[in-house]
Amino acid sequence: ASSMFRMKQAARWARQASPWLGRPRFLSSTGDCKHYDFSQLYSHNHLQLPKLPVPELSSTLERYLQSLIPLMEPNELQSYRQMAKKFEAEEGPTLQSLLEQSLGHEGYPYSYVERYWDDMYLNLRCPIPVHVNPAYNLKQDQNCAKGNSQASRLSKFISLSFRWQEKVLRGQLEPETSPGCMSFFSRHLGTARIPQLSRDILKTNAESRHVVLIRGNKFFQIQILSSDRSQILSCEAIEQQIQHILDSVPPAKANEVGVGVFTWEDRDVWATTRKQLESQSATNQNSLKTIDSALFVVCLDHGPHQGPTERSQDVLHGQLNSIPNRWFDKLQIISDSTGAIGINFEHSFSDGVVWNRWLSEVWDNMQGSQAKSNWEPLPKFLETHSVDQSSPAPLNFEVDSALESRMREARSRAEALTRNTHTHMLSFSSFGKEKFKTWGLSPDGVVQMAIQIAYHRLHGKTVPTYESCSTKGYFHGRTEVIRSCHDEGSQMVRAMNQDRINVTPGYQPISGNKLEEHFKNAVKRQNDLSRLAVQGQGVDRHLMALNKVAHGVLPVSNKQLEAKVPGTIPAMFQHEMFGYSSSWLISTSNVSTNWNSIFAFGPVTDHGYGIGYLIHDDKVLLNLTSWRDSKETDSDLLAKSIQEAFLKIQETFE
Repeated sequence: ASSMFRMKQAARWARQASPWLGRPRFLSSTGDCKHYDFSQLYSHNHLQLPKLPVPELSSTLERYLQSLIPLMEPNELQSYRQMAKKFEAEEGPTLQSLLEQSLGHEGYPYSYVERYWDDMYLNLRCPIPVHVNPAYNLKQDQNCAKGNSQASRLSKFISLSFRWQEKVLRGQLEPETSPGCMSFFSRHLGTARIPQLSRDILKTNAESRHVVLIRGNKFFQIQILSSDRSQILSCEAIEQQIQHILDSVPPAKANEVGVGVFTWEDRDVWATTRKQLESQSATNQNSLKTIDSALFVVCLDHGPHQGPTERSQDVLHGQLNSIPNRWFDKLQIISDSTGAIGINFEHSFSDGVVWNRWLSEVWDNMQGSQAKSNWEPLPKFLETHSVDQSSPAPLNFEVDSALESRMREARSRAEALTRNTHTHMLSFSSFGKEKFKTWGLSPDGVVQMAIQIAYHRLHGKTVPTYESCSTKGYFHGRTEVIRSCHDEGSQMVRAMNQDRINVTPGYQPISGNKLEEHFKNAVKRQNDLSRLAVQGQGVDRHLMALNKVAHGVLPVSNKQLEAKVPGTIPAMFQHEMFGYSSSWLISTSNVSTNWNSIFAFGPVTDHGYGIGYLIHDDKVLLNLTSWRDSKETDSDLLAKSIQEAFLKIQETFE
C-alpha cells in the first residue's frame, strides 16, 4: 500500500494535461500551400506566438491565497497568509528574479515551466498505465454493424492517419484562426517512450511507414507506405492483412504472458528488463526497434465489450485477458470485434489540442463529411493493392526462463492494478449543453459545479480540485490549472446541499432565488479563473517553478545564478497546505467533441477521483475512476451523486 501511495503521489502532476476543446476553426489554404518547414516545427515559432508569461509574484500569491479559503479555517488561513506575505517580501522576489534572469536564452526550454514539465513526465518512475496515460473512444458509426467491422473500420482509420501525418510532414497543416502552438504536432505520431534508469527518453520517427499490431500476445508489422512514400496500401489490402491476423491468431490462454506486459512495469524495472531483453538476441533488438519506430501500435482485442464501463476499462488499461495485448510506451489504437476504436495516449509529449485535431480530421474523412469541415483535404497517394507475401510480418521475441519468470511477475502486478481501478462510465441523458445555455450559464462551469455539489453530498466536504486548460496561445504552451474549488463554489455547495447539513433550531433554509444567485456566482467565478488560466495566469505552474528554483533547479542550468539561490527553503513551501492544496482529490478534464464517447484517466491520489467528461447538446458523459483499495472513495456512489446534483441544479433554475 505504501508503495502504491508513493507511485500515485509521484504521478499526481503527470496525469494532468488534456484541455477542453470545442471544434477549432482554421485558416483557409489552397492547393499545396506550405505553412511551415516540418524539420523546424518543434523549434521554430513560425506563428510568432508570445512566450508563456511569468506571472507577477504578488498576483500569483493573492490568487493562491484566495483558492485556500474553502480549504482552511479562518484562523489557520490568517496565519498562513502572514507566512505568504513574508515570502512575498523576503525570499519571493529573489526567486522570481532568478527565474526571470534564467530565461534570456535561445532554444529549449521554450517556456519557464517546460523543463520542469518534461522532467516531471520523464523522471516519473511509477507505471504509466492508468497513472499517466489517458484514453479516448470514438463513437460507433454505421460501419460497426458490418460482419468484418473490426478490420474494415481499422483499415480506414490507419490509412487516413498516414495521410494526415503526410499533411503534417508537408507543412500543410492549417493553423487555427485564433493561433495555437503547433510545435507538438512534430512528435504526435511516430514517437516512443524508451525506459531508462532514472529518466526515460523519447525517440521520434515521424516519417514512419509502418504500423505494429498485437493480437494474442503476438506482434506483427504491416508496411503501409512504399519506401519512396509515393504509394499507400489500399484500405482493402490493409483490411485483408488485419483480417488474416484476426483469423489466424487465437485468443490468448488464461494467464498467458507476452513482452507487452513489461510496459505495465515501474519504469526502472522495465528499463533493466529491456536491456536484458535486447542483450539476449539481435531478434529482440530488431523487434523492439520496429515497435519503437512504428507510426503507432494497434491492439486487436478479442470479443465484444459489454457496455460503456467495460469499454472504458478496455481503452484505459484492458481486461485481464488483454493485459499482454498492450504497449503503453506508444500511442495505441485499441479495437475489438464490434469495430470499436479507442486510443490510449502516451502523455509525456502531447495533450488534447494535438489529439483532437488529428482525430477530428480522421473522423470527418471516415464519415465522408470532410467537404463540410473547415480544413483542407488530406494528401492523396497512388494506391496499391499488392501485398508483400511476407506481410503481415511477425515480430518475434526470444525469451529465456528468467525473463519468462519476470513476465509472470509483471502480469501479476498488472492484474493488481487492473483490479484496483474502479471505473464507472456515467451517461447523464436528461439534458446537456442546450439546457445549460437556456439558463444563461457556461456548460463547462455547470458540470464543474455539479461535481463540487456531488462530492460534498457524498463526502461532506470540499477538496482541492484540478481542471486542466490549454495554454496553446503561447509558444510551447501546454496546460495550466483551473482551481475549481473556490470560495464562491463552496458557498454555493453549502446552499445547494443544505438538506445534508446539520443546522441549529430556527435555521431558515435558503430560497430558490438565492440558490440561483449562489450558483450563478459560482459559475462566474469558475469562468473568470478559466480565462486567467488560459492567459497563463494560474497559480500552480508559477508556484511549481518558484519552488524548483528554491531547491536550486533553474529552467536552464546556470552556475552563476544557481550560486545566488538562498540556502533555505521558504516556510510557505514547507507548510502542509502547500502540498495539500495541490493534492487534487478531484482531478477533472473536459475534451468535448462530436466524435468522442469516452474520456478516461486514473485518479492522481490514493483517495481521489479522476473525472473525464464530454458535454453534448442533450447529455453529459462522465468517466469516473477511483481506487478500490481506498475506503474513502467509490466511483459508483459518486456517479449517483452527480446525477442527483444535475437534477438539483435543474430544480433550482426551473
